[in-house]
Amino acid sequence: MPKEIPLAFASLHRRSDTKFIVQDFYFLNGREGVEGYLLSIRNPGGSLPEDTMLEMRQARLFHAYARKQPETRQRGLEIGIVHGFPKDDPHTVGHYTVASHADGKESCFFARIGLLLSDGDRSELPPGAIDTLVQAMLCGDQVNERPLVAALQKTAIAER
Repeated sequence: MPKEIPLAFASLHRRSDTKFIVQDFYFLNGREGVEGYLLSIRNPGGSLPEDTMLEMRQARLFHAYARKQPETRQRGLEIGIVHGFPKDDPHTVGHYTVASHADGKESCFFARIGLLLSDGDRSELPPGAIDTLVQAMLCGDQVNERPLVAALQKTAIAER
């Protein structure tokens, strides 16, 4: 989970339906002017499906994803320009955008980033493989895109 996220989460819920996939849901309750969640999906023993990695590379699919989010429709938001995360590593892939209300009072930050966090042997993994997917949906008047993008790029395994 991003250690550098400049927000305090209200709660964390962990789910592990299989022995391979771990899901962490981090929720914000609006107390700091931001509400929403971060979801991380991790396969610590391997990589996520290749279809997931290929989907993460397409900006048009991310735009459709952001447009279909309940928050977009409920709040009457317009999706902004879709940006790709800088590719500092061949195993970093994803997109982000800020969607705003016409009156400019509220905005939401949507992001999906895939990373390879495993320290194990990477030689058997396909090129561009990812083992972690982080999705973010953060809304409010205090949403600042720049530090969120930087924090998501620095995603690391949180110490518990």
